[in-house]
Amino acid sequence: MGTSVSQMSPRTRGWNIVQTVYTTESIGVERAVTEIWRAATGEATNLATQLASPIVARIEQIASTSGSPTEIAMRVEMEIASSGSANFACEVARLAAIKTAQAPVESRQTLFREKLFAEASSYFVSRDISGFVGQNFRNQNVSEMVEFKQKAMESTTVSVRKSSEQLKKASWSEYVAGIVDDLRGKSKK
Repeated sequence: MGTSVSQMSPRTRGWNIVQTVYTTESIGVERAVTEIWRAATGEATNLATQLASPIVARIEQIASTSGSPTEIAMRVEMEIASSGSANFACEVARLAAIKTAQAPVESRQTLFREKLFAEASSYFVSRDISGFVGQNFRNQNVSEMVEFKQKAMESTTVSVRKSSEQLKKASWSEYVAGIVDDLRGKSKK
């Protein structure tokens, strides 16, 4: 995110499965998202733990308040800097907060939550998929690759939207755990 150096996914079983998804159209986008979240939450730097952290909850609170994208971005940057907790989840939350700031205040919390997970999916797709474009892959050209990435984000958003209603009264960490379980295919909706 924001760097000029592309960092490929680690060579683990989970990420190898995700890369296999990029080679065949027989695996649907929803299943691709499931495999991405299984791999991302199975790493040593478990994404679910990062997303459930208090700093991300505070960024959600900032994103849910009134203010322009610039004002929200400044407040989020100050919160991250003062927390000393800059990590991948903070970066995704920062991006989600800025995108959320364009919406009416009453819908910002819901939108932040959807964008938080969709932006994480987007990042994970982006870091590997460019190596899987061409005649022998599911995405034959750049347009198809962009479309696949968009569908993965939409699939993530739909899953978050479905799960959010059931998790309405959950604490932040319970909410994240429930959403991640659903994205990983562990929960029944």
